[in-house]
Amino acid sequence: MSKHNWIVKDINDKNYLISKETDFSLFKYGVHIPKDIYSRIFSIFEDFKPNIELGKSINIKLLIDNNIEFIKLRNINAQGRTSETFHFRYQSNIEIVNIFRSVFKTSYQYILKHKDGKKQVKIPDQYKEYIDFYKTDESNTYRLELRPCINSLFNIEEFIQEKSVILKNFYKYLYNNGKIDRAYQMSYKPILMIAMLNLEKKYNKMLLPYEEICEEIIRIYNEERINKGLPLEQEKSDLKEEKLNPNFIRTLMIDNSVKVFKNKGYIILEKIDGKEYLKFNSELYNVLTDEDREKLLELLWDKFYQYYAEKVDINNDDDDDDDDDDDDESVFEEQEFQTETENEIAAVIEEPLENVENYNESLDFIYDYIRNKGFTYEKKQIKNLFLSLKSKQFAILSGISGTGKSKIIELFAEAIGATRENGRYTLIPVKPDWSDSSELIGYRNLQGEFIPGELTNIIHRAIHDKDRPYFICIDEMNLARVEYYFSDVLSLMESRKEVDGEFKTDRILKDESFGEDDDSRERYGDLYIPENIYIIGTVNMDETTFPFSRKVLDRAFTIEFNHVDLEFDFDFEEKDIESRNIHNDFLKSSFNKLIHCKDYKDTANDIIETLGDINNILYDSGDGFAYRVRDEIVFYCLYAFGGVLGEQNILEEEESLDLCLKQKILPRLQGNSSDILKTLINIYSYVNEGFNIEINGEYIDQKQLDSIKENNKESHYPETSKKIYSMIRRYIRDGFTTFWE
Repeated sequence: MSKHNWIVKDINDKNYLISKETDFSLFKYGVHIPKDIYSRIFSIFEDFKPNIELGKSINIKLLIDNNIEFIKLRNINAQGRTSETFHFRYQSNIEIVNIFRSVFKTSYQYILKHKDGKKQVKIPDQYKEYIDFYKTDESNTYRLELRPCINSLFNIEEFIQEKSVILKNFYKYLYNNGKIDRAYQMSYKPILMIAMLNLEKKYNKMLLPYEEICEEIIRIYNEERINKGLPLEQEKSDLKEEKLNPNFIRTLMIDNSVKVFKNKGYIILEKIDGKEYLKFNSELYNVLTDEDREKLLELLWDKFYQYYAEKVDINNDDDDDDDDDDDDESVFEEQEFQTETENEIAAVIEEPLENVENYNESLDFIYDYIRNKGFTYEKKQIKNLFLSLKSKQFAILSGISGTGKSKIIELFAEAIGATRENGRYTLIPVKPDWSDSSELIGYRNLQGEFIPGELTNIIHRAIHDKDRPYFICIDEMNLARVEYYFSDVLSLMESRKEVDGEFKTDRILKDESFGEDDDSRERYGDLYIPENIYIIGTVNMDETTFPFSRKVLDRAFTIEFNHVDLEFDFDFEEKDIESRNIHNDFLKSSFNKLIHCKDYKDTANDIIETLGDINNILYDSGDGFAYRVRDEIVFYCLYAFGGVLGEQNILEEEESLDLCLKQKILPRLQGNSSDILKTLINIYSYVNEGFNIEINGEYIDQKQLDSIKENNKESHYPETSKKIYSMIRRYIRDGFTTFWE
């Protein structure tokens, strides 16, 4: 007889099939079905067992308390397996996992406490819990009866006695990981709450100095290295009166302790006479009785212990092989489950979102935040980056090395709440050997499994977290040919259309990308580029890099970072400026087609008239632009001064058009023909009210060049004029010119 925990009970019910004892895999991604119970568990099918090809699955329904939950019956295609191996799989249904963890709390806690690598935990009889399987009248459907244990495992007093050791080990785990990651973010709020509860009980007061909280956390962690405390809840949350009751709080704590801190403002930061204090939200906290508060503390420790056991005790152990394949129900794809659940918790661990009403005030804040970090950019550069991303989700930052191109992206993102730590800012360095999109999008390996690229994984997270912006910096973008590895993404961006009130692109992956990998098809098959993804490429132009094609340039605003002010203000005083967690509406585009600008048609027509004049000049050298460039410049200008973002302009009209001409038109112009030189001169003359440049063949003397340079100081289009001057000088000197320096 096989070693497994499926048993047949003496239950007098003709529909009864079999019972399953709870185990670790039940609480993660699913359960293995041993061969010797096939005849019972598969009796709901017409044949002895379902005809499922290796690596394929069919849908199964579970009835739990009259609620329907969908899972899959899968014939696992696992390395080393030559025979059929069936699993019930539900890693994409987090709800059923929560049901099992909530109902079977006793066995779940016991398993977490005693789990050692991948070996199955033998649960004592007094803590065993079961699922009874029953047939139904419906095909492919089981009815489940959950049989929890009435004995309580968790002893809060015993646990509190060992908490200092546990917390010390927990911090050691985080420290050894080398970074503060989502695990830290999921843990610090319960630990902060515990510290405050301890101090509140000790001092009998609701208002506690920030320093004392930090000291208490250090005491709990028992680690001198945490000498600055933990991140703190700093946003005041709106409270709904109907939610202020102990029963609601207890229920919410059992379900997810972090939600209380995020949504209900349990902890508030206050400043009194310039000193920071943390306090419990008294309106919420005071509805708890002493008994409720003790229960709250117990629940916090309970949640933390479960988390600690999963992350530290289990994940840090070496993997051990089981003696019996049939008994090894946790071997398959634990990493897949961890990746799956990462997205489920992503939205929970963030602070409350802030909606922007005053765009100029918010851009001033971003400027101050970046400057306070010790980096100097012009405020117009911050506004320009914002308007470019608002108009199009793709921008290019060009310039000489070391001008802060990638840093401005990181700090801009950080200022509005998107960081490396929370996974909403990602830097992807380009490698010279990239010749297709596999590194970004994904590929199938030799085993036929789909391996997602980094961009695909980020998009998967962003789609599940649409209210928050996600930034992707593609660094040194032109170390490889952009058209080779990025053309698929560029084409996708142009497929945006409005679906159910949201701008969506076509799917990023075709069905054939997955081959026979149904799990990946289910996970990634419907992905598109959502409205909260912003891609910014950085480029240096030298002998080691590749030029850009029109396809790339037409689809981006090219922002130049060549001017470097080496002066430094040593008297600048740093301020305590915290980042803000800003809603994606701040950056999300309101327009996708020109028809969407109908309410602003008068301003739009004025812009289009100017663009028409410029385009007529470009036609002489064969460099005219089409509708895409027109539309994106109109979008930019309407955001800047057209009233879309409020009465106060972000930039003035000529200032906006000046940047658009430089960033969308001039990058297209390059070559060694006389037509290029004439085009540059004619554009210069147009934006400078007929300024006359005399040309002798293909030569302009130094006196003329000096007059152009002097005129730039008074130009209404200084950015465009300076750039044209630079391009003309290069043509005169080298017989060839280009936008790139």
